[in-house]
Amino acid sequence: MLLDQTHGRLESGAGMNEFDMIHDLVNLGAAGLMGVLWTWERMMSRQRERQLTEAHERLMSHRNEISALTDLAERNTRAITHFDKTQAALRQWLEIMVQAKRNPSVDIFEAHSDHDHDSRS
Repeated sequence: MLLDQTHGRLESGAGMNEFDMIHDLVNLGAAGLMGVLWTWERMMSRQRERQLTEAHERLMSHRNEISALTDLAERNTRAITHFDKTQAALRQWLEIMVQAKRNPSVDIFEAHSDHDHDSRS
């Protein structure tokens, strides 16, 4: 009985399949059952290790792409933050202009400096 490293399957040299070997081991009683469970756990462990290794290799092969996407996300965040600040300033000026239109005696430059002082507090 051999454990095929590439496919994670049990193989025997005498043409037996996995189920025949498991059946034979189980017929050995508790020790055979423990052997089957140990063999199955090792097979699953190797398969999982291979999957993790492959996933890690894929991630490492895409390192440049991931780095470029991270940089792009950072630049987009800065652009959106700048856009948000610009929109807030524009909204503030529009509020002042509407206020000045409703009340012509309002000095828009004074209102702007008052508004800046209020927004900083």
